[in-house]
Amino acid sequence: MQDTTAMVIVFVTLFLTVGGVILLRPIVRRLGEFLEVLISEKRGQQQSLQAPASPGVGVQRLEERLEQRLERLEERLEFTEQMLSSRRPGAELPGGRTPGKND
Repeated sequence: MQDTTAMVIVFVTLFLTVGGVILLRPIVRRLGEFLEVLISEKRGQQQSLQAPASPGVGVQRLEERLEQRLERLEERLEFTEQMLSSRRPGAELPGGRTPGKND
């Protein structure tokens, strides 16, 4: 009885596995081809966005980015200078220490 049950389980498992492979293989193959096409299209779009239409456009974008970075650095520098200039001389830090003196 147990041998018969074990054999039935083995054959059913084998049958379902082979049937699944036969049925799903074409579907998975088409899905893989579809995903490859999507990826290649996406890469093509990214490359077309990255490649400037003319050499001047790339330089212009670079110049704009550099200007933005320079503006941010200037703002940070102004903030730091304001913070340092608003510092009161002789002000004590917590613990009775004064700024600028190392113990």
